[in-house]
Amino acid sequence: MPYIAAKCPNCAGDLNVDDKLERGYCIHCGTSVSLINDVQNVKIVGSVKVPSVPKLNELLKLIKKDLESGSNQTKEFRNNLKRALELDPDNKLLYNLHISKIWNAKIKDGVLHKYNGNAKKFIVPYCIKHISKHAFFKCTNLSEIVIPKNVATIEDDAFANSPSLTISTYCSTCAVKYAINNQTSLFLLDGTEDVQAFILKVKDQMKDIRVINNATRKKILNYISTNIKKRKRYKRIFFTMLISLFLFIIYSPSFSVMQKGVFSVLFCISIVIYDYNSRYNPFPNTNSEIKYYENMIYKEFNAILSNADTLDNKYQIGSWIFNSKYIDDASKKAEMVKNRLLSIDPESFYIKYKNAAIYSTKKRK
Repeated sequence: MPYIAAKCPNCAGDLNVDDKLERGYCIHCGTSVSLINDVQNVKIVGSVKVPSVPKLNELLKLIKKDLESGSNQTKEFRNNLKRALELDPDNKLLYNLHISKIWNAKIKDGVLHKYNGNAKKFIVPYCIKHISKHAFFKCTNLSEIVIPKNVATIEDDAFANSPSLTISTYCSTCAVKYAINNQTSLFLLDGTEDVQAFILKVKDQMKDIRVINNATRKKILNYISTNIKKRKRYKRIFFTMLISLFLFIIYSPSFSVMQKGVFSVLFCISIVIYDYNSRYNPFPNTNSEIKYYENMIYKEFNAILSNADTLDNKYQIGSWIFNSKYIDDASKKAEMVKNRLLSIDPESFYIKYKNAAIYSTKKRK
């Protein structure tokens, strides 16, 4: 028969009591002893430290704080993300951060500066407001990036040299404009069929404009370069022939002294006229002249292309859905820009800016 050890609450005497009994009597003083109460009143001396396990809400707060402060590259951040996923494996936000390998991204104050990972899909966290230039430069493995609505700005060449990239985003975001202006593959996550069709139409028009723009620039620059080189060559030939003629007349016995004198005066006058014109030449050398025309091409073409920025200035989904006139106007603008680019005559362009440069130089002097 098994016994349990107990103490009398009256005299503190040691007792051995049958464990099947709920009540017994002290053999020392006869006091009735309740074995159930004795078990419940057991006092534990000392303590055992059990490590605290953070709750899911606490982990989510830590993850969010690390993302916003730029501490997402630490080992602690990765451990918190791992534990949070174990606690809530169906959490879409945590899963997106995990597949994006967000710990490879340099983030600070809501700006995504650089991504050094090799994930195939990257989902931009909601804390990001700005994506820097070359943030995803040469991410050859990256096939899709999902950009939320709260990303306010994307710098040029943010996704440069990422050939297989597709931008997945919403209709009313700056990512749409970036994809159109940089001819990046685009997938729309919202919007009606009409809205999506309009955006893709504008994207195709901008692609045509970009091709025409580059071709026209190249044509004008080639024409100007050829003319500058031709003019320099003709000038050298002319002066070579003039000096040769002068020397021939001076040293030839066939001409009288008076004839030689008249020709010498004419030669000196031509040199003076050439020097006078050279003073008003705005270009010290061929390279500076070509650079000037390059700048003028850039300036004029940018002025023309500014009219094709159909997705700028308070564009909204509502206006695309309900205002068909807006859609027609945007398409007409793009067509107008294409026609203006195609109508630029290289010769007229060259003469216009050449005269402008000479006039400006004369006015300064």
